Amino acid sequence: MHQRRIVAYFLVALAFGGLCYMGWKWKHATARTTSRPSAPATPPLVTLVTATNDFGFHLYAKLARQDGQKNLLISPVSLEYALTMVANGARGETYREIANTLGWGTLPVAQVGVGFQSLTDRLLANDRQVQISLTNALWLDAASTALQDDFLQANKQYFSAEMHTVNFKDPATTSAMNDWGKTQTQGMVSAVMGPDNTAQLVMMSALHYQGAWMVPFQPQHTSAQPFTLDDGTRLTVKMMQLEDKCIYYEDAQLQMVQLPYDQGEMSLLIILPRTGTSLADIARRVFSDANWPNYLANLTPRAGTLRLPRFRAEYACATNEALQALGMTAPFDPHLADFSAISKSPSPLALGNVTQTTALAVDEAGAKASAASVTPAITTVSYPSDPPFTMTVDHPFLVAIAQKDRALLFLGSIMKPE
Repeated sequence: MHQRRIVAYFLVALAFGGLCYMGWKWKHATARTTSRPSAPATPPLVTLVTATNDFGFHLYAKLARQDGQKNLLISPVSLEYALTMVANGARGETYREIANTLGWGTLPVAQVGVGFQSLTDRLLANDRQVQISLTNALWLDAASTALQDDFLQANKQYFSAEMHTVNFKDPATTSAMNDWGKTQTQGMVSAVMGPDNTAQLVMMSALHYQGAWMVPFQPQHTSAQPFTLDDGTRLTVKMMQLEDKCIYYEDAQLQMVQLPYDQGEMSLLIILPRTGTSLADIARRVFSDANWPNYLANLTPRAGTLRLPRFRAEYACATNEALQALGMTAPFDPHLADFSAISKSPSPLALGNVTQTTALAVDEAGAKASAASVTPAITTVSYPSDPPFTMTVDHPFLVAIAQKDRALLFLGSIMKPE
């Protein structure tokens, strides 16, 4: 009997300054559902935010060990959503390992699904000039037995997942799936997978984020400046410059600045190690479930000058080894995996490749006209005892995109802005 495989692909596209469209389809598609069972109690939002962030920190740490010299960018939210879709069909130890790795503990998967709906609503609640688009899809091989009704209903109800029946042995299927990914990420991610004749079910989650700065960088202030790589190599980058009151923190090891989008519900955070302090050390210090809230709490308004490279970064990786190192071993083992709640066939399923492809672009683009007149709350606060800061991002740095409630959409490290 041949082992059948579930393959998960996560496509994440992020562009700042053009930037975002994520939950409209999800939110409104869910609203169109006519028959829904009574929803289980929703877990506190802080529980899911903390779980998602912690998972992101741990996954970043694992991936940094293998790709520490590359631009590295992951989306904890996208991975949590997509792996929750898989968990809807998991049972026994397989489910427990997924739940523990993703930080839910003993929460039932239906309750987690409702919680993520709540989180999505919060992400979409305020910034009208920020677009976020999250689209999920299931691709089932035509020769396979039909999926379990409860599995389909859960993924439709909580994740508005599209359903496609295809022939994985047909090369046209690969093209169709890559075209789907390109469309959902507005062209930023063009290829996510190659031919896979062994897959029986492919799960895809596409996240696209686009938003305008609350306080834009002025293009006339951008100039060619040096950027020093970890190995001492120097290259020339387009360095943007902003002189304004920013949300800022510094200590002996690092500088950190928070740049809000639109009305401030979403922000980009830049963390720059001081000269002589390694990026890896700062990542271990800052990307930590214990320390991250404290760093955010220490950010305060302060006038200064920020110089930040204009850049685009792409990252693609298979997360199998990292997920297994974090405790998800049974889902990948054909002898141990229990996804019996996915398919009506008695043939066993196991996770195959779990990949994520991410693209990030940062430029000077400012707020849209309707948001240009918005005055940030930080302009009403004065700290005359603090001298103006200067933060020149001219060597490798960390990035994160966070929602006001501290949910991390993205985090990573930029080793070489291009």
